[in-house]
Amino acid sequence: MRKKKPSSDGPASEVKTFQPKHGKLFLIAREAAASCEQQLTSWEQADKSETIKHLTASATFIPRANDSATIAITFAAFAAESFMNAYAAEHLDDVLFDLVERTPTEAKWRLFPLLVVGKELAEPERRGIKALFDARNQFAHSKPRWRTFEAWERATLDKPPYLAMNEHLRALRAAVLALQALDPRVDVRWLDGGPTVMKIR
Repeated sequence: MRKKKPSSDGPASEVKTFQPKHGKLFLIAREAAASCEQQLTSWEQADKSETIKHLTASATFIPRANDSATIAITFAAFAAESFMNAYAAEHLDDVLFDLVERTPTEAKWRLFPLLVVGKELAEPERRGIKALFDARNQFAHSKPRWRTFEAWERATLDKPPYLAMNEHLRALRAAVLALQALDPRVDVRWLDGGPTVMKIR
């Protein structure tokens, strides 16, 4: 449970500029995405004139790209959850926040803007957030029925992480900007590593 806000007759609110957790988490995602792109560039530039060279290049650079893409997607999901929690904590009263804090993150992106400004994000942005968390869950929650590597591969690699990464990062950015369009108080500079102004009472 959060600490209760001081009464209105207390000290005036102080505004501090800082990089919140979601900014740091998204910075990790962006750095991992850059690493993925570097690995893919190395693969494209590698000598693949012979079959063995092609296989060697693919075995070297594609797994590294997938690893970096997995980190990027996972930390983008962390950032999405942290951001929405911070948004709700700043604008909802303590009782209501405590009631909705444990709502699944995908639902928070629909519920919290409705509670704060009386408007919902549009369906395309909500679909983008759902796809981001579906991808994160694919990495985080293994299924007991995947008894063999081949079964796991069929279930998870229809679209390898390095191919899906950019669309998920773009989806988060689009959702945050869409929220700012609904609520101009939303500071979006953290998407590019900048500071965010929040009221610390």
